[in-house]
Amino acid sequence: MRPRDILGVVIRAFGLWLIFQALSNGLLALIKIKLMAPQAVPFSENEAFAAFYLVMGLLLIVLADLIVQVVYGAAIEPALER
Repeated sequence: MRPRDILGVVIRAFGLWLIFQALSNGLLALIKIKLMAPQAVPFSENEAFAAFYLVMGLLLIVLADLIVQVVYGAAIEPALER
């Protein structure tokens, strides 16, 4: 594997980790809502962090190739042999 391939894998793995963090914070927010009276629960930090982590994780996974291209430049395609 080339360094550009490794960077792409690392970016996607970090995006996946952020999605797991979003699920964790979302679950914690649901637990807090179930244990408290619904009127006393505002839009909490856990819900905000869950949304933020989810958006950032999805962006990293979707835009990983573009980020690698910005860091390393355009990929050089091997010449076709005839």
